[in-house]
Amino acid sequence: MKSVLADNIRTLRKEKGLTQEKLAEVLGVTVGAVHKWEAGLSTPELHLLMEMADFFDLTLDVLVGFELKDNKISSVSERLRKMRDSQDEDALVEAEKALKKYPHSFEIVLGSARVYSAFGMVGKVDKKLLRRSLELYDEAIKLLPLNTDTTIDEATLYGEISQIHIAMGQNKKGIELYRKYNSGGRYNEKLCYSLAMEKDTEDADMYLSYSILSQGDKRFHTVCAAALLFSKKGRFEDAIDILNWGIETDEIFRSGDKINFFDRLHCYYMAAIAFAKLKLKDKKAAQEALISARDLAVRFDEDPDLDGKNLRFVELDQSCMVVDSSGETALESVGKVIALLGDKELITLWQTINR
Repeated sequence: MKSVLADNIRTLRKEKGLTQEKLAEVLGVTVGAVHKWEAGLSTPELHLLMEMADFFDLTLDVLVGFELKDNKISSVSERLRKMRDSQDEDALVEAEKALKKYPHSFEIVLGSARVYSAFGMVGKVDKKLLRRSLELYDEAIKLLPLNTDTTIDEATLYGEISQIHIAMGQNKKGIELYRKYNSGGRYNEKLCYSLAMEKDTEDADMYLSYSILSQGDKRFHTVCAAALLFSKKGRFEDAIDILNWGIETDEIFRSGDKINFFDRLHCYYMAAIAFAKLKLKDKKAAQEALISARDLAVRFDEDPDLDGKNLRFVELDQSCMVVDSSGETALESVGKVIALLGDKELITLWQTINR
C-alpha cells in the first residue's frame, strides 16, 4: 500500500487558498502541527483526518492516498518479476511479504527465489542473498507438483540452482547439477563454459560439439518456421532475409571446401527463396535460386555427408549421423519441398530446370 498524505494535505490546502495558519484555525490545532503533517514528520490523529476529509469533501482513503494493491497470487508474482527486472530494491521486502502471505504457493516461492538470485548476482556477489535464494529454490522443488507453468520443470530449477552455485564459487557442485539435469542437452553450452573455466578442455570439447549440433538443428527449424510465417503474412522480403541468414550462419562450420549436411538443408532454403522471389514477381531471381538449389543438391548427392562430427569446431570420437526423412537424395528432397509449397508456377519452373 502507498500513502501520500503529506502531499495531499499541502495540495488541498493550497487549492482552497488557505495558509497553514488558516487550516490550523479550522481544525483547532497549532500551525506547527500542520507544518509537521505537510513535511511528513507526523501524522494527524484519526478524528482530525475525518474532519479534514469532511472539510475538503473527500473520502478518507482519497485523503490519505491509500492504494490497495491487487494481491492475487498471479498479480503478486508479476509484480515481483517487474521489480526484479527493474532492479527495484524494494523487491526483497515485497518477496518476504509475499512469502508470509502465500508460503505454499509454488509461483510465489519461485518468484521470490529468483528475486534473491537476481540481487545476489548484481555487481559484487552477495552470498547471503544467494543462500536465501537456494533455500527458496529448495522449497520450490518441494512445491513443484503444484506448478502449472509448462515451461518449468525440475531440470529448469536445478539449472538455475547450478548457476547460483557457480556464482558463489562452488563450481564443482554447479557442474555436477548441470550434468545430472542435462536432459536433451539443454545445458551443453553452460557445461562447456563451466568446464573450460575449470580447464577440463576434453569434456568441454564434447559439450561444445553437442551444443553446436543441437543449435544447428534449432536454427534450421527456426529459419523454416520464420520463413513460413513471414510468407503466410505476405512478408516475402523478410522470408528471404531469414533464409539467407541461415545459409550465411552455417558457413562458419564448413571445414575447407568439403560438403556437409548443412548443404542439404541449404538446398531447401534456396527452394523457399525461389518461392518468395516468384511472389515478388522476380521470375529471373527465382530461376537462379532453383538452379543453385539443383546444383548444390547434385553436388551433395555425389558425395553425401550426414555425419555431424565432420563439421568445423565439432570434436567427437564417434560418428553423429543426422537423419533427414524428407527423401533418399537431396535432389528428391528439394522436389518434395517445392511440391509442399504448392505453387504451380514454382513447380513448373522446377520441372523445366530439372529436366
